[in-house]
Amino acid sequence: MRNKFIIYILFCLLLPVQSKAEWKERIVLETDKDIYLAGEKILFSVTTTDTLNRIADFSKVAYAELLSDAKSESQVTISISESLGNGYIEIPENLKTGYYRLVAYTRYMRNEGSGAFSRKLIAVVNPMTFDTENLTPTVVRNSAPKQSAGSGFQIGTDKQKYSKRSTGNLQISNIPQDAQMVSASISRYDEITNPADSVFQEDTFKNDYVFLPEYEGQIINARLIDNNNNPISGKGKTDIYLSSPGEGPMIYKGKTDNHGNVFFVTEKFSLKSEIATVINTGKAENIKIDILSPYASEPVGKLPELLIDSVTLKSLLQSSVGMQAKKLFRIPSLKSDTLNLSSLYKPYKTYKLDEYTRFNTLEEVIVEFVTNVKFQKIENARKLSVISHETGTYTFGNTLVLLDNIPVFDHELLLNFNPLYIDEIKIFLGKYVFGGTYFDGIVSFNTYKRNYNGFKLDASTSIVNYPVLQSGSTTIETLTESTTMPEKNTPDFRHTLLWQPSLQTSGQKLISIPFNTSDYTGKFRIKVNVLTKKGELINRVDFIEVE
Repeated sequence: MRNKFIIYILFCLLLPVQSKAEWKERIVLETDKDIYLAGEKILFSVTTTDTLNRIADFSKVAYAELLSDAKSESQVTISISESLGNGYIEIPENLKTGYYRLVAYTRYMRNEGSGAFSRKLIAVVNPMTFDTENLTPTVVRNSAPKQSAGSGFQIGTDKQKYSKRSTGNLQISNIPQDAQMVSASISRYDEITNPADSVFQEDTFKNDYVFLPEYEGQIINARLIDNNNNPISGKGKTDIYLSSPGEGPMIYKGKTDNHGNVFFVTEKFSLKSEIATVINTGKAENIKIDILSPYASEPVGKLPELLIDSVTLKSLLQSSVGMQAKKLFRIPSLKSDTLNLSSLYKPYKTYKLDEYTRFNTLEEVIVEFVTNVKFQKIENARKLSVISHETGTYTFGNTLVLLDNIPVFDHELLLNFNPLYIDEIKIFLGKYVFGGTYFDGIVSFNTYKRNYNGFKLDASTSIVNYPVLQSGSTTIETLTESTTMPEKNTPDFRHTLLWQPSLQTSGQKLISIPFNTSDYTGKFRIKVNVLTKKGELINRVDFIEVE
């Protein structure tokens, strides 16, 4: 952990003096389709590259935002592994019909300003609030377009026309040997071609802040403020910690500067939607920690007007009914992983309190049957101490005490806590290091629901919600009766039949991907993208009919 902070500090010192020709990071952004209904999920993928489109495995976290003309409408944080990441972003159900800007970026890219972000225009239709101003005369429709021309790899299907709820196969042939990224999607085609996003507002301010790269996990930024929200210098304030309530032990020590800026370098998937911050000052001070948003919320630019003809609108209205039905019958679970902390630290002893006689105070519990731990008076305050295996004596109050993984430095608060709320006590003997600080052992108290129920937090502790790192795969593959295939009496209103944002070719020139059609009929678009090691981005488009 100590080496990690040294690396970050050195990087921070070196970055401002790098030349204009310094290495820069970019993102290739793809979505499962181009037009969505309000309330849907945008499935998207990111691939980190350099400015020449060459794969670059650097940042491990990416940020995506859905922007309107006025503000950021939805935001998400996703994990990147070996330069690839995918996730989903919720479209608010009350969003108005129009074009929106989907942007994706890494923390490191923010050093260049919003002009470096990857961006794509997304069409959103809200049938409940559709305005006649968005309606345009019906256009003449041609038959299904042919596959896009070009040399290199080709795509095709086993049939051109399918029936509802049938199985098909997508074949990708002549895949380049140097292919690094291959993605494929099959989605309903609504005959709207989104324009390129060529109009946006560049940052007009000079960014003096250096955004450190997230090449191991999330970096949480904060600032020290007083009760009037005025900045406070961080000089001399070194004992600032962050954790996620729940299972432990895992905390992170913050680094501060003279301007009151604080940052925490965390491990991948160790944080949940709630985070706790604690300041161990040893005395009452007028200090609070203000957690900052990880999102750039880039300066907005003018968006083009979205026009839809009556035939497309009718199709979208049908899709809207199907989407509502899908939510009623089946709600997919897209959960994020969390770090298994129990595999990192093994307790010396675990006490399940229901296996022992219950006492009225926590001090009695410790005295009666918890060995290697005791309360002792240190500098006019009672502190929990653990036995040292090296000396055979009790330590002098330098014990890390946690309640549901929240650091508790005022141990008197625990003496007033009802022990009937506590499920277990874990004792960790030996020396432990968190952010360069040594602790002589750990005593971890866990309540039954791991939600610090009934515990009175001190003034130095704050609990806030924070965007959790999204890591669940959002692939949509072939459906089978034994997994997620809808029952015959259950509607299947999937607009996206296939979504594979990171296909593994393993050097093969030909791969076949099965897919299932849904209850929708009409035209579906197939889109396959290949990114080669030379930085060449090639895409192919074809169409199928479902009758």
